[in-house]
Amino acid sequence: MDIRAGTLSHASRARASPIQQLFARFVALHEHGPRGIWYLGVMGLVMSPLYYLLRFTKTIPGYDDWWLRVLHMVVGAAICLRVKWPEKWKPYFYHFTYFALIFTCPFTFVFKSLQDGGGPVSVANTMLAIFFVVMLSDWRNMIVIMIIGVAAATGLYVLTAPAPTMPVDYVQRLPVYVALMLGGALFKRAFETATIERTRALERQVSESRVSTLQESIGFLGHELNTPLATVRLTVGAVISNVQPGKSGQREGHVAHFREEAPGDTMRLLEAAEAQALYCQAIVDQVMKSAFHLRPSPPSSEFSAAELVKALTDAYPFTAVERRWLDVTIHRDFRMRGSRDLFFLVLSTLTKNALNALRGRDDPRLVFEVDGDSDQEDVGRIRVVDTGVGITKSQLQTLSTCLTRPKGVGGDGGAWMGLMFCARVMEACNGSLSIESEFGSGTTVTLQFTPTWIQV
Repeated sequence: MDIRAGTLSHASRARASPIQQLFARFVALHEHGPRGIWYLGVMGLVMSPLYYLLRFTKTIPGYDDWWLRVLHMVVGAAICLRVKWPEKWKPYFYHFTYFALIFTCPFTFVFKSLQDGGGPVSVANTMLAIFFVVMLSDWRNMIVIMIIGVAAATGLYVLTAPAPTMPVDYVQRLPVYVALMLGGALFKRAFETATIERTRALERQVSESRVSTLQESIGFLGHELNTPLATVRLTVGAVISNVQPGKSGQREGHVAHFREEAPGDTMRLLEAAEAQALYCQAIVDQVMKSAFHLRPSPPSSEFSAAELVKALTDAYPFTAVERRWLDVTIHRDFRMRGSRDLFFLVLSTLTKNALNALRGRDDPRLVFEVDGDSDQEDVGRIRVVDTGVGITKSQLQTLSTCLTRPKGVGGDGGAWMGLMFCARVMEACNGSLSIESEFGSGTTVTLQFTPTWIQV
């Protein structure tokens, strides 16, 4: 009969024998968490010789089980050195473990207890063996392991003892042993059920979080692309309105031309439309890279905050007027790690919001400040400061509620979708986003990167 280690699928489970199904349950219990088996090996390797030394402290030492202790140490060493096994032996590790559990727990303790003629110590040792079997097996395998171990120990005792007798006090504890196994199996089953339900709840939470993240990403994308696409549409509309039809009398035929108030107006409009379209394409490209981890640089890439700000100011489609509003101040640079694309999207979102707030202001200014920590090179902050219209206290309160609200809970109709995206990214790297604003005086958004950095 071929019994291979590994869990069975639903289809193969129907064709498997009862023994294969039983063993598959044992493997399924340990293949994703083998530490319990490893602890069994450690106890066999370390505790067995120490336990043997206790016999020298007794007035009546009892049965000399040195050979059992030596075998315990050999079995324990074999379990602990699993990684050193030859490759052809490794598929049979769980078969060996099954035998080890039978040998080290019910067989050894019961055999030693019978040889010692029972007594309180023997009863306690047997309960200890039952406890280990309950913890390291499911209830079906617990029954099989206990039956095989007790039967083998009793058989060997009868065959080897000069005058085998069953200790009365030991046999009288049989109902206690059965109750211990039954209670242990029931309580363990209850804990397993609770663990399964907790795991399912976490899976549901993760699924809901993924759906919420997808909704936020779609909302962010629509929110970010709406303004540049509207600009493209208006720019193209302006170009179309300047088109003048050609005259039929011209030698070249009906050739259209553009009416310009100043030389180069048409080209400037087309260049502005192209810049906005390229920006939209860059946003979509960076979102795709972040979503599918298609980064142009290695996952562990590092870059400086000043480099990130420079890349943003170079790539963002500022108009000639908007560039005159711009100022970059580097107090102290600091290092950043993770997805450069995500942080570029964050700064791009804050820039767009600031430019919207600066429309029509008397003295518009947009300032990027980089201020690193003097003691730690990967700690610092990036500030985006504008002298725009600002945010009222009620709006700031609403915004704070939206940014701290759990994922999946709606905000103010998408009005703060861009800032919510920025807050999620900063939260993911264990940083923070804070907003200071006074209506009529401008807004300061601070991206704080903490010492407990998490790479995103």
